[in-house]
Amino acid sequence: QACLTRELLDIDLSDMSNMKMPEGVKCTNEIKEQNSTLMVSHTVCTGTFAIEGDTRVEVLSPESMLMKSTSVMNFGGQKQSISSSAQYKWLSSDCGDVKPMDLQKPLE
Repeated sequence: QACLTRELLDIDLSDMSNMKMPEGVKCTNEIKEQNSTLMVSHTVCTGTFAIEGDTRVEVLSPESMLMKSTSVMNFGGQKQSISSSAQYKWLSSDCGDVKPMDLQKPLE
């Protein structure tokens, strides 16, 4: 479970400096396509692990969105292809016991 606040959803994804990365990892994010219902981006991370991939986020309605991502990760000389997808659905303006994501903490 994840709590996505309006502040988190409103960040400028082309500026990866908003996110804290693990020590020794630097990332750049290029927006390839963006409009009111679609964003396609290409991300490259270098350092202690390298990853390069594309993410597509599509707003399906005011209450839902879909994310699909494909990337190749090089960790310790081993390459792995990664595909993921998620469908997000508006549940409530209150996250209850689930704490909002904190971009100032490194990804774990």
